[in-house]
Amino acid sequence: MTAIRTSLTSDTSLPYEAFMQQWQRFLAAMKDAGEFVQQDHIARPPFMQAQSVRYLMRIFMGMETTAVELDDPLYPRLVRLFDTYLPYNNTNPDCVYFFARISDKETYRIHGKAGNCRILEVQIMDGHFPAGPNHSSLGTLTDLKGDADGNIDIVLSAEPHDGNWVKLKPGASWLYMRQYYYDWENEDPADLIIERIGATYPPPVISAEELHARVERLIGWIPTWYRHLRARVASYYETPENTLKFVPSTAGMDDMLYGKGHFAMAEDECVIVEFDPPKCPYWSFQTMNDFWETLEFDMNQSSLNGHQAVLDSDGIFRAVISVSDPGVANWLDPVGNLNGLICARVYRPDAQPVVRMRRVPLANLMSYLPSDTAFVTPQERSDILRRRFFATARRVRE
Repeated sequence: MTAIRTSLTSDTSLPYEAFMQQWQRFLAAMKDAGEFVQQDHIARPPFMQAQSVRYLMRIFMGMETTAVELDDPLYPRLVRLFDTYLPYNNTNPDCVYFFARISDKETYRIHGKAGNCRILEVQIMDGHFPAGPNHSSLGTLTDLKGDADGNIDIVLSAEPHDGNWVKLKPGASWLYMRQYYYDWENEDPADLIIERIGATYPPPVISAEELHARVERLIGWIPTWYRHLRARVASYYETPENTLKFVPSTAGMDDMLYGKGHFAMAEDECVIVEFDPPKCPYWSFQTMNDFWETLEFDMNQSSLNGHQAVLDSDGIFRAVISVSDPGVANWLDPVGNLNGLICARVYRPDAQPVVRMRRVPLANLMSYLPSDTAFVTPQERSDILRRRFFATARRVRE
């Protein structure tokens, strides 16, 4: 049977003026967001004021993509949300994030090649991506692996299914699929697609009323989302300068502890980070700016994980945050930020993680580091970053 579609010229119950008025409400909401962001003290320095406009646009792009373009649980798409040139708040450089809109009243199948990244998981969320703080995790299916041929099938439904099954609890409305990489150069990306069981094609043309409703919801979320993100920045400043506090997250990855803190230094200073890695499948550190934005990690060593890091002979991970390259292998590049945020992630540790940080003169750095600290030459650094760039392009792809 051939699907019947209505044309885009079909009548709508909404008058023309409704869309003109909606556009004005949208502009007013963005004006409010702009004033909120740019009048904040963290945006006052010229370096941050310039970034504030880009930040406003980046956040909105993520909101519009999820709340308007992909807001269809009957015909969902599994879409990569973030990129090296379009980062988001606290996105992990080791992780490739996928989003799909779902409904607790439907059944879905995710299938394709599983790849062999360090961690592959599906997390079910309630609320909506840009409706923070009103979304939280409803459960996670983790440790996903392919079969002997590398294929994987995952069913999402309210009723139990054999094999890889994710329960859709009441309120389930979207999902994160995370691919965590440890060895960027050798772990292979998954190649997956989502479909709703029972879907017939082509899908119906989106109606004027539905599109209007999606935009209307987005307009309502704009003020709260920017304020929610600013509150998350504030949580990093609840700990003293150059310290980290580990906490779980209701919206982050289940079983992951997040170490939150902030760093501060002068041009001629640096911050030494010391960490005793517990037994765990995964750990990492990353620097961010004061907007909580992930920094450009493909051509900058703004993050290190347990595979990439070089441990000293005493088993301790020591890294150096400094604007200029200190020459140590474990340089955590803040990409020009003298003040910023730092996040550590530790997955399923066997003990509570502990991090020590101290601010020291850059000229005296060697006196604070072990004699066997690993160093790299400028050419070796360039080669490392070149491989990092290629490895990122390999795993962060459509």
